[in-house]
Amino acid sequence: MTVEKALAILDDLRAWNNTPPPDEEAVEALSLAISTLRAQQDAEKNEPLTLGELRQMDGEPVWVEPYLAVPDGWYLVDLTDMALRRRHSVIWIDKPNAASKFTAYRRPPVKEE
Repeated sequence: MTVEKALAILDDLRAWNNTPPPDEEAVEALSLAISTLRAQQDAEKNEPLTLGELRQMDGEPVWVEPYLAVPDGWYLVDLTDMALRRRHSVIWIDKPNAASKFTAYRRPPVKEE
């Protein structure tokens, strides 16, 4: 079963349990399950980070796939110098067109074969 199908079933159960007289405990439990599953779905997404998101991640690791001669891998966000750093490699993120030079993710993207 997919998460989407489970969410649809839980939504239907919550609506059914919310009809008069409502089973308030069941409605609360179903609401909690729905919000937990939706949060898990959001956490599993691994969209490319924007420059705005990177600017909120000082000191945090990001996975980078550059388009230039810089190697793929984990980098630390360094907002002091507006750069992504790893041993022997720096990607400047405050330069014009910086976003077109690399793609940063919260974790390595899954390669589709």
